[in-house]
Amino acid sequence: MQKDLNLTPLLRKKFGDYPRTIGRYHASELYYLLNGLTTPEQWLNPKTKPLPLIMAMWNGTLVHQYIQDLLPSECNEIKVEHQYTIPGTEDVITLVGKIDHLPNTVDQVWEFKTSKNEMEEAKKEHAHQCKLYCTMTERPEGIVWQPVQHTTGLYLRHLETVTRDDDWFEEQMRLLAQFHYKVVELNYGNNQNIVGESS
Repeated sequence: MQKDLNLTPLLRKKFGDYPRTIGRYHASELYYLLNGLTTPEQWLNPKTKPLPLIMAMWNGTLVHQYIQDLLPSECNEIKVEHQYTIPGTEDVITLVGKIDHLPNTVDQVWEFKTSKNEMEEAKKEHAHQCKLYCTMTERPEGIVWQPVQHTTGLYLRHLETVTRDDDWFEEQMRLLAQFHYKVVELNYGNNQNIVGESS
């Protein structure tokens, strides 16, 4: 009798923590880093994600794919990077991200966020991420949407509109530089990858 195939190890591998490279930080995690929700120690040594969280991430990815299949493919999953030279030094840190959708009909950034329940507004970390992308793409505003399904059809529910603010972005990078140096200090003497440090 054919046994069931357990795909859980493959799922854990796909949605597990990515290797840390000191000096490269993800826009999707920046809110947590700058607000004390993820400490430098936790960033360096992330815990294994619990299976329910991994399953939620997998389901969210499927919804993203379904929505993006309806939109122009060349506008989906746009990778962006911003290199920031820390003032008074030659040290460089890099903020990276992957934007859900950059419309070619309006000058906006679109981020899709999923949940079991319909949301009334965007979570702070989601609005923060979208606002970062506005400066990184030089677009004046961004929208956080939630894909929702009703008997009447499929919709993108508007959760929040954010506006580009380069001064705010500069402050976020300055705070990230402080976090970065704490990570570097904790990692001193270890062999973990470090990029962007001046010699």
